[in-house]
Amino acid sequence: MQLTKQHLRMRYNFLACADTERLFVLPRMCRLHQRVLLTVAVAILASFPLAAEPEKPSTEPARSAYASAAALQNREAWDLASEEWTSLIELFPNDPLAAKARYYLGICELKLNKIDRARAAFAAAIKAGGDETTLGDARWELGRSTFLEAESGKRELYAAAATALEDFIAKHPQHSHISDALYFDGESLWQSDKKEKAIEVWSGMIQKSPQASRLPDALYSLGVGLAELKKPKEASAALSRHAREFPEHRLAFDVAMWRADLAVEAGLPADALKLLEPLLKIEPERRADVLLRLGQARFAAGQHALAAEAFEQVARDYSGSQFASQAAMSAATSQLEAKQPEKARPWLEGLIKTEGPHQLDAAHLLSTLELDAGAPAKAIAAIDAVMPKAKGLPIEPRLMIDRADAIWEIPDRRAEALVAYESFLTAYPLSPLLQQALSMAALGQLEMKKPELAIERADTFLKQFASDKLAVDVGRIRAEAFFAKGDFQGAVTAYASLSAAHPAAPQRSTWMLRQAAALVTFKQWKEAHEVLVQAIPGLTGDDVGEAMLLDASSLLELGKPKEAALLAEAIVTKMPAWSRADESLLLAIRASRQAGDDAAAMVLAERMVATRPDGPRADTAWYRVGELRQKAGKLDAAIEAFARSQKAKPNGPRVPWALLATGWAHDTAGRPADAIKSWSELIDSYSTSEAMAEALRARGDARQRTGDFKGGLLDARKALELPMEDQSKLETRFLESLCLIGDGQSQVAVPLLEKLVLDGQNFAALDRVLSELAWAQKAIGKTAEAAATRKQLLERFPKSSRAAEAWFETGEAAWEEKSWDTAAAAYTAAIASPDSAAIANQARHKFAWTSVMKKDYAAAAKGFQSQLTAAPKGPLAADARCMLGESLFKTGAYAPAEVAFREAIAEEKQLSSDDLRALSLVRSSECAAQQQRWDESLVAAEQLISRFPMSTYAPLARYASAWANQNLGKLDQSLVAYRALADSGRTALAARSRLMEGEILFEQGKHREAVKTFFKVAYGFGERAAPAEYHPWQAQATFESARCFEVLEKQDQARLLYQELIDRYPQSQQVSAAKKRLDILGKPKTTSPPRAK
Repeated sequence: MQLTKQHLRMRYNFLACADTERLFVLPRMCRLHQRVLLTVAVAILASFPLAAEPEKPSTEPARSAYASAAALQNREAWDLASEEWTSLIELFPNDPLAAKARYYLGICELKLNKIDRARAAFAAAIKAGGDETTLGDARWELGRSTFLEAESGKRELYAAAATALEDFIAKHPQHSHISDALYFDGESLWQSDKKEKAIEVWSGMIQKSPQASRLPDALYSLGVGLAELKKPKEASAALSRHAREFPEHRLAFDVAMWRADLAVEAGLPADALKLLEPLLKIEPERRADVLLRLGQARFAAGQHALAAEAFEQVARDYSGSQFASQAAMSAATSQLEAKQPEKARPWLEGLIKTEGPHQLDAAHLLSTLELDAGAPAKAIAAIDAVMPKAKGLPIEPRLMIDRADAIWEIPDRRAEALVAYESFLTAYPLSPLLQQALSMAALGQLEMKKPELAIERADTFLKQFASDKLAVDVGRIRAEAFFAKGDFQGAVTAYASLSAAHPAAPQRSTWMLRQAAALVTFKQWKEAHEVLVQAIPGLTGDDVGEAMLLDASSLLELGKPKEAALLAEAIVTKMPAWSRADESLLLAIRASRQAGDDAAAMVLAERMVATRPDGPRADTAWYRVGELRQKAGKLDAAIEAFARSQKAKPNGPRVPWALLATGWAHDTAGRPADAIKSWSELIDSYSTSEAMAEALRARGDARQRTGDFKGGLLDARKALELPMEDQSKLETRFLESLCLIGDGQSQVAVPLLEKLVLDGQNFAALDRVLSELAWAQKAIGKTAEAAATRKQLLERFPKSSRAAEAWFETGEAAWEEKSWDTAAAAYTAAIASPDSAAIANQARHKFAWTSVMKKDYAAAAKGFQSQLTAAPKGPLAADARCMLGESLFKTGAYAPAEVAFREAIAEEKQLSSDDLRALSLVRSSECAAQQQRWDESLVAAEQLISRFPMSTYAPLARYASAWANQNLGKLDQSLVAYRALADSGRTALAARSRLMEGEILFEQGKHREAVKTFFKVAYGFGERAAPAEYHPWQAQATFESARCFEVLEKQDQARLLYQELIDRYPQSQQVSAAKKRLDILGKPKTTSPPRAK
């Protein structure tokens, strides 16, 4: 029975638009009722496991025979299938599959009209303990047929259908058609007006049968039913699941429309847009429905221009409909929101002329448009044209304000406008437009030189509408009104408030400087800067310097050192004699350094010590000079500057820091002994200095680097007892661990380093920590932990100098995990590292291997060739030649592959394993075969079989031997070899061998036996579930089976198989020939054959 076209019925309920909603209100779709017609053919699936789990497992030969017989039956080769079922029963009478075989033998005999034999087969199946599907199928067919009769027009039978289906469901809950039954039961209940129960049934089916073929229909029926029952949240969930799981379903359009309706109702226009926009191209006859929904969703989403386009299409293309006026109004509104007034104007003018339900709204919008266009007279005319009709309507206040605004824009009529605003305040004290009228009344009173009334109106506004967007303008009017009436204190207070809210205001006064000073006290740098930027232009005298210095400090704290440096330097330039000029210059130096402009900082610092060598801040100036010289690499000059800093104030606070910096300069210059001497002086003479901890850490580091691990460890541990910054403490802890490692105490160092990693996530030298931890972990045998540490190092610090040594080990770990891309990336990084040629050579080899593992043999060949080019005599060269041959072989380059294999065989002692020796031999055989040198191929294959009989490559050699014998005309010898290989297991080689068995049988004219053999290949290895490596042989076997059927004059089966080949294996090389045969034979029947399960 063929499927009939689905019939859909819809109704729409169009709602009127409220006055305040100028957009089209969407129609609601009713529930779509589907007619469902079903095929009545027996469903037979060629798959495992069986419906009933056997008591004991089937043998592999039985399973293969079963799959072959089922495939023949599924392609309506009833006579061949019957023979195969009979053969299976005879060969495996006690196998668990025999019972099913007897049942399907009966099906085949029925199809062949051999009724007696069919009955005998069914009787045998029952006697053997078959399942009780007949009773379940009968009950299922009763319920289904009753439902179909009701669908045909006899609606009174829906109740009976529900009763029958529920009987089937209750007695056969595990039946394969239970989900179909549940779905039809729900439909029957719904049509019987038992809607809540129908919802329950559909919900239960969806929950219990997530893989059911009727799942999309059930989801749709459930979603629409819930929507009709006013349960939008649950409806949306059901329909969303339908769309997510079944995007190509026949109901996808209707699902999208329903979901869009629900999304708009829920205030989610963006979701609605995603659903609606694709629908415009699907069903042209429903375009208007989609456009209306699309317009509202776009508008709600802020896509006003696009919304206008949608509404305009409706208004233009469906101008005779009852919705044209509303669509035109919505189009105009959308165009105005899109800032396209000229496109809105024609729609509004047309609506005003039509005197329809949207005439007054159109007048309001048109007046606003004209006012924005600078045409107040036209705005007044638009309002006056409709004002009489607005009397007593909710829109009347809006039109009154529109008219007053238009009058105000005519300068000589502002008094008239003020009267209109004041009248509005009296007439509509609760109007939502009150704030607009109040603000304009305040401005009008100020214009009419009535400041007291202006303040009164402004205060009323600010009291009621303090957060309104007009509050700023009203505040300005209020301040001006205070000035107008002479209340300057009130004006100052008002402007101060405005200045705080609006930093760009042009008011400046000295109190801003004091305000900024207070802000700096609480480190409110941003607020201080904002105030000072406004204050400085209005200041004079030393206040200017104070404000500029304060602002420069604020900018520096705000992370704007460049601006701070410029401002501080400007102080010295403008006010060189100011008492705080030195302080300003030092701030400029500091800011320039923070800005990264060391050259500018150096110029300022050198200028300061040159012009003020003995000034009150000379020690600081010389110290800064030393720091800058040290950073510039002028180490001896830096040491001199640090000495001058100490000399300027021998007892000053800079002395220990100068000693610390002097030590660093010596250390950088490669004089660690002098560095240790400077730091020792600091440690011995200034034990209470804050520089003490840094000096201990620095001396300990120098000692560690010069091999004094115990002395370094002592300094590190003393330093850790002192307060220091977090980074310095982390560095010191790292130093402690390095000293322990150097002293042979890696076992003690590892937990310290592990703790340091946890505590020092922001440590600048964390990459070094991870590197040292990995080596220490490896040193004490924690290889897994070492690998994890290296991985962390590489992920967090890919550019670190310590990363190179970890790349290769990371590649090895990734290799073990079969993460080929990760391994390849790691090996590539190792190759790029100049650290070790040995690692680079091995990395090249392993890099090429990753391409082998990914089956990218062209890349693998390139990789192995690269290895041989870099190290032709390297320890892995022989292996590389073998794998180069293998990679070339996989790409079909047999001649160069054979050369590589022969070179590998010539130096087979250097090959790392017997596997590679065997591979070289079998591939040499296969390469010779590809070039039709059959005698040479046979010799190489036999040599492998003789030397390495237990090798994993021995089966390939046996196949190569069989192939060579076949091509040398020794068919019987080849046939025996192929069958032995085919019977050896379920492998791709077994499938290939079985295929060759069929080819020989075909060549011998044994076509019936050949087709059975080909079917074992096509369907006996898991069919579609077979791995990809089986597909070429399955495709060829399918093609050869079709050829056999042609020879056997079974054209229908041949057509089906040619079409199956095209559908299942579209990339196979036999597709072109199959298409040509179908052009000659004609297309296969479209009805699906019964399938064996």
